[in-house]
Amino acid sequence: MEDQPAQILKLIKQRASTRQYLDKPIPKEIVDQIVEAGIWGPSLLVGFQPWKFVVIDGKITIEKIGEILNLKAEQIGVGGSNLLRISAKTAATASMVIVVYNNRSLTKFVKRFKNIYGKMAGLAELSAISMAVQNMFLVAETLNVGSCWHDSALLAKKEINKLLKKKEPLIAILTFGYPAKPGQRSKRINFSQAVEFSHD
Repeated sequence: MEDQPAQILKLIKQRASTRQYLDKPIPKEIVDQIVEAGIWGPSLLVGFQPWKFVVIDGKITIEKIGEILNLKAEQIGVGGSNLLRISAKTAATASMVIVVYNNRSLTKFVKRFKNIYGKMAGLAELSAISMAVQNMFLVAETLNVGSCWHDSALLAKKEINKLLKKKEPLIAILTFGYPAKPGQRSKRINFSQAVEFSHD
């Protein structure tokens, strides 16, 4: 039997982006477990938790998000339009979409200090939110729920915020659902290329 670190590493390695989902709803208790994992992402300084998750399981709103992405794809250049169309196609089959926002709680707090802290706070918030998303993806994987991060949605952030009546900075759109076909992992770069050791 594998020990716990080996099991966790195996889970990390097997998790891949899912871009096509079955027409099958995700039970509420599973949705709650996935979202709870995000809430338990690492906090900042004295407990700032910069994430805000808008959980969408209604087909009408999910379809509207897809329409926004397709419309934006028609308005921009080739590179961005391809990414948006891929995201729209993926969202079309998703059972659930989580729109991730930065509530900027740390940034608001450090405004009283020098400007340099404001820049650092923004990076810290993004890092914490990214780790919260990874938590959700890994828990979803253990529950046989596929997932995918769509940062191309940032190209349509004004339109998405208008739809959802939000003003916070949009970080990403996440799609979830039971996989219609397995995702594929990109090949990892060589260990020696990715890592440097410094020994005293």
